[in-house]
This record gives sequence, structure tokens and C-alpha cells, in this order.
Amino acid sequence: PWQTAAAVGAGAALVDVSGDGTLRLAASADAAVPAHDSVRLLRLDDGAPEGAVEVPGRILQVAAAALDGPGAEALLLGVWLPGGGAQLRLVRGAR
Repeated sequence: PWQTAAAVGAGAALVDVSGDGTLRLAASADAAVPAHDSVRLLRLDDGAPEGAVEVPGRILQVAAAALDGPGAEALLLGVWLPGGGAQLRLVRGAR
């Protein structure tokens, strides 16, 4: 069945950040030109949030990254900055 997620912006990806096979939606906010954006982890079954990290600028891309072996434990964010330019930001989970 179709599912919808409210308030999801341009940056979004299905990710397994815990490495346990459970997919979550990593999604930016839906603001058009924010000075700060946040990537949120949302459960797929009910859309409940499981955490968020705020970054300066607007998140346009989200990808999962497995840095230390199998299982993606980080998110790579492509961020557009309000003053111009862009950054790649790596967000790692707590160890």
C-alpha cells in the first residue's frame, strides 16, 4: 500500500542506520529556503520520529554510508548554504 510522509523536503532516502535490516526514512524539512535544516529519522510504519540533527543551510541530498564495515551507520548530506556554495556533511550515530 501507498504511504505518505508529511513535511518531507528535497533531501530524503531510505536508510538502515542501525545495520539491523530495519529501514527508516531520513528526511529533510519541507521549508523552501531555511537558514537551518534538520535531517530526521522517521519510522516507516507510523512516521514517528526517532531522532534529528540540525545543520546550517538546506539539505538537498541524503545518502546512507557504511564506514566501518557492513551496515550503514552514517548519513552523508549534501547541503546548500544560504550565502552560496555547498558542503558535504557526515552525520554519524553514537557508538
